[in-house]
Amino acid sequence: MALLRHYSNSWQLILADLSLILFLVTAAALTSSQRYPDSQPYNAFEEADLAQAQSLYRRGDGLPSLEEWLKEQPLDTRASLTIVAEHTVGKEKAAWITAREMAEAALKLGVRSRVIIRQGARDDVYASLAYDQLAAP
Repeated sequence: MALLRHYSNSWQLILADLSLILFLVTAAALTSSQRYPDSQPYNAFEEADLAQAQSLYRRGDGLPSLEEWLKEQPLDTRASLTIVAEHTVGKEKAAWITAREMAEAALKLGVRSRVIIRQGARDDVYASLAYDQLAAP
């Protein structure tokens, strides 16, 4: 009788597992379909060369500086910082300056970085930390 009672409760675990799988598949499908809506051109560089961000940094009042944020992140040899500067027409120089300052701050802490500067609909600069490098041999 005890054996029967043990197996009668296992259906709840199976249902919970299936629910979690359905949630993960749905979430993955939604994020991939919203990344490149039909109204914007597909950018093959982003898809092929950028790993999924492990952590995202944005500047703002009351938020930590890039240096403080990087010190809080678990870094290893595979970590790389991608600084993305999006600018509107006529604000290219400001985007370059901000991106360069962020790259220099990361370099002082020994974090490799790459910079992507592109024209867009708004002025925005952010940094994405991802583990997309091969581990050192």
